Amino acid sequence: MQRFNLNSTGNIVEKDNDLLDRNGNNLALAGETDAITKYLSGHRGWAHSLTPPQVVAFLVQLEIAADPSQVGPPTAVLDLRPGRSSWIERGACRATDALD
Repeated sequence: MQRFNLNSTGNIVEKDNDLLDRNGNNLALAGETDAITKYLSGHRGWAHSLTPPQVVAFLVQLEIAADPSQVGPPTAVLDLRPGRSSWIERGACRATDALD
């Protein structure tokens, strides 16, 4: 799995990644990522048995626990794949024709 972050100038940059996925899934991080980065630096190979939505849910919960004044519910998880998208968790997002 490739990992990308938004830097301070708003550009997407590729990061070293401990979330290797034999299926070529990508992970893009934006917003608060300090807790995620800290966790990934000390836990190699932890995500191999998880599905991509489970990985995302876990990483979001890390950020919520680390700084609930900046990150918190409702959270939304959208699974994007070539040619399709599906909601895992809608959070506060409402239904739209484009994604439903």
